[in-house]
Amino acid sequence: MATYKSLKGQLIQVLTADPPAPVEGQVWVVAAPNSASTMKGYRLGAGAWSSGGNMPTNWSLQGSFGTRDATITGGGQYDPGSPGYSADSFTYNGTAWSDIAEINTLRSQSAGFGTATSGAIVGGYSNVSPAGNRNLVEEWNGTGWSERNDLPTTISGAGSAGVYTAALVFGGSIPGITGTNKSWDGTNWTEVGDLTVARQRSNGQSVGTQTAALMIGGIDPSRPGQEVESWNGSSWTVSNTLNTARELGGGNGIQTSAIAVSGRNPPGSHAVTVNCEQWDGTSWTEVANVAAGRSYTSSTGTGSGNSNTQSLFYGGATTSSTANTNATEEWNQALETISFDID
Repeated sequence: MATYKSLKGQLIQVLTADPPAPVEGQVWVVAAPNSASTMKGYRLGAGAWSSGGNMPTNWSLQGSFGTRDATITGGGQYDPGSPGYSADSFTYNGTAWSDIAEINTLRSQSAGFGTATSGAIVGGYSNVSPAGNRNLVEEWNGTGWSERNDLPTTISGAGSAGVYTAALVFGGSIPGITGTNKSWDGTNWTEVGDLTVARQRSNGQSVGTQTAALMIGGIDPSRPGQEVESWNGSSWTVSNTLNTARELGGGNGIQTSAIAVSGRNPPGSHAVTVNCEQWDGTSWTEVANVAAGRSYTSSTGTGSGNSNTQSLFYGGATTSSTANTNATEEWNQALETISFDID
């Protein structure tokens, strides 16, 4: 029979009290004098949503990137379906939002990747003549925006993953083209393997890195919005489906640990779901709901490939036809000590 050391590379410690700074996955035995021994471990506890600082204005469909406590947004819309496209940009520091330099070209539904000091928004849609999708790329250097090499095609509502020098943009709405997938090295774009499920009108959640990403939910004319695909750096494969179909919601995490947040359910409807689901690399499990279900929203939390233990969900609309909200919700999943039955 395998021992714990052969499986994990270390012995189980025998201590007189809990260690002062355990790490995730650590296991130990507390054997205090004159008391029964107890085996304990350190793992992720149940996550919870809490209210964060409100955005400066009601907003939706921003291009966003960064971590929960260092988020950047660029562009967006004042209300769903309204002509109010914007170049406004904001940053969140874990407590409050503040204005930053505007993007150069107003638009919404851009893809975003990177960190609060080095990131980009890509593509998007604008109703400014000529109305339609855009192929523009704007880089954020920590203080301002500058234009970079355009995408090979116009696109909006795409998924994205990675950091500024190693990113991936996939799916989205491209007239006459479906399932496209493009890789970015910080300077140039390269066409790589297409999605298995087309998702021409993607609007799904996306997480991960350039070589290990997930495309979650979304919509195309023949799909219910529960499909999930996994990218291994060269090709996509279909993974286990979501419990609740959704589009235009939030998503954070990495390929083996992700969260899908709220969104429109069923895709194409006016209804939204408060439901959130967590991915462990194999299957989806329902977790704590957001306080207010929304679509046309944005989320961040994974700028450097972080797990889904800290995320941000903000803006959007409570139905597909109502005014936007400026509400922000923060997701936190702390580590906790648990006891094992060793009888």
